[in-house]
Amino acid sequence: PLIAGLGAALQESQAQGESLLQEAQGALRADSRVASLLGGDVVVGATFSQSSSNVNGAVSLALQCQLSGKKGEGVVSIRGQGGNGEVYVTSLVVQANGQQFEVPTLRGGGAVGRGGCGCGGALRVAAE
Repeated sequence: PLIAGLGAALQESQAQGESLLQEAQGALRADSRVASLLGGDVVVGATFSQSSSNVNGAVSLALQCQLSGKKGEGVVSIRGQGGNGEVYVTSLVVQANGQQFEVPTLRGGGAVGRGGCGCGGALRVAAE
């Protein structure tokens, strides 16, 4: 039972991470500053660091991923939170070409998952 519960928790965390990646990529592609720095075809690539916590149903996730476009490459740090099977991006930091700036989410930080909560948030982009 303990191992089955751990496996289910890991699967849920992975699914929530994928939702964050999709939301982050959409917001990055929609931002003109990111497009001018890395190109409009920005792709969030491989995750090389991930942490998550679930305290009484309140989920927090942090991902670090490669980020690339036709004009350059960088690193993106994505933070998300939520509960009840829903996770939304709260911040996004891109490091590329020594620059740093914030990017609003496409949905104002709206939830990813069932129903959506309309929660607010901002994507933070820092370019190296």
